[in-house]
Amino acid sequence: MESLIQEYPTNTSFEYKNWAQTVSQKPHHFHEPRCTEDIVSIVTTCLALQQQTGKRQLIKPVGVGHSPNDICVHLQPDATLHMVSLQTHMTSITFNPSEPLMITIQGGVTIRQLLDFIDEHNKTAQVPLSVPNLPSITDLTWAGLFATSTHGTGIKNPILAKQMVREVTFVDGTGKLRVASSKQDDDTFKSIICSLGCLGIITELKMEMLPQYNVECHERLLPFTEVLANYTTFLTQNDFFRFWWIPHTKHCVVWTANRTQKPLQPAPTPLHPFYSVTLYHSLLVKALANPQLLKLVNRLFSLLLFSKPKHYIETPEKAMTFNCLFPQHTMEYAIPVQHTKEAMLQIREMIERKGYCVNFPLEVRFTGKDDILASSCEGWDACWIGVVMYRPGLVDPPHYKGVFKDFQEIMDKFQGRPHWAKAFDQDTFSFKALFPRTSERFLAIRQQLDPHNLFENSFISKVLRQ
Repeated sequence: MESLIQEYPTNTSFEYKNWAQTVSQKPHHFHEPRCTEDIVSIVTTCLALQQQTGKRQLIKPVGVGHSPNDICVHLQPDATLHMVSLQTHMTSITFNPSEPLMITIQGGVTIRQLLDFIDEHNKTAQVPLSVPNLPSITDLTWAGLFATSTHGTGIKNPILAKQMVREVTFVDGTGKLRVASSKQDDDTFKSIICSLGCLGIITELKMEMLPQYNVECHERLLPFTEVLANYTTFLTQNDFFRFWWIPHTKHCVVWTANRTQKPLQPAPTPLHPFYSVTLYHSLLVKALANPQLLKLVNRLFSLLLFSKPKHYIETPEKAMTFNCLFPQHTMEYAIPVQHTKEAMLQIREMIERKGYCVNFPLEVRFTGKDDILASSCEGWDACWIGVVMYRPGLVDPPHYKGVFKDFQEIMDKFQGRPHWAKAFDQDTFSFKALFPRTSERFLAIRQQLDPHNLFENSFISKVLRQ
């Protein structure tokens, strides 16, 4: 095909690979637009090609590639696939002194880039800033994490899109540049801030920060039963709360934290990170041949890393994020918060009954409810339960398919909604059943913004099927 955009070449040799290296695809064309006008040109040219040739042209915005599922690829040979990345040229960050808590970013900006910008900004700012909340990792684009219902933790905090986004500029499926704002708070805004990548390409985001703060954290090992008996107290008495259950043990690592103006007080590291990570990886490799070894590994590392209580005060980044270590399969569901105890008891019973061997941690986080049309927390306060199965040496662990299948069956009992960027069974998924109040409104906005289905792919056609 001739060059799609005359002003700059498209890349036909690029191959998309996600971080876990479980999904890869060579798109027909890979675009790295330099400005909004380039994005408009990509969309309008694809529309013209589709009308002239009769062959479907699909456009998928891609980010860093941390998603373990196929949200960014198209698994059918029935279309020409165009991947669009804004990370090369569209990464500017701006601050307007007239809005001292607002920062505007382009669609290719990552969490890491924004945090670095804020660090520099705070050196001279009259009102130093902090991000209100963070997910577990910083190697994500803001546009991508908002689109997939990504979250931090704390029942006082909604998902990041609700907590932070105040205005979105995007190019829709007709090539029109649109602006949606929280001031209007209409269905367009409530859709585009958690869009699954199927409504357009986000070119700019205006986001609200908080005045600078530190995070005072307490971390301790508590019995599994005690945590489930008291989780509502932890939720209501702290700005942030999560716990990690260590499978094959009777304990959880409980992390509670609150915003503070107290000075930094870093936590001591119980074991040198290099040695602990190297040792853990070597044991995971050995466990591929002998899965029962994972039980011993979990007990060993719970003692090495978490046996002593910790109290520390850190920046939001150092307090909330951590190293996810190795490529992994991961599945995470949001369920109504009142089902937390029963769901965790059923998960523990399932693992013991089936004889599965599971990595630590099994992570449990919480977010407040929202009114975003496709948010996993739409309508109710949520408990997020995530299962991780590491791929040491890029080799799949023996039990992961069975663990995920049975875990999803438990989540289904509690009206569980998946994290859009993580693994779930798309073949049995029903968008209308899980979003009875908002699915028709989201689908109507999709029809309005992308009437020719340019932003569809095999993932979208499955999860939003009528």
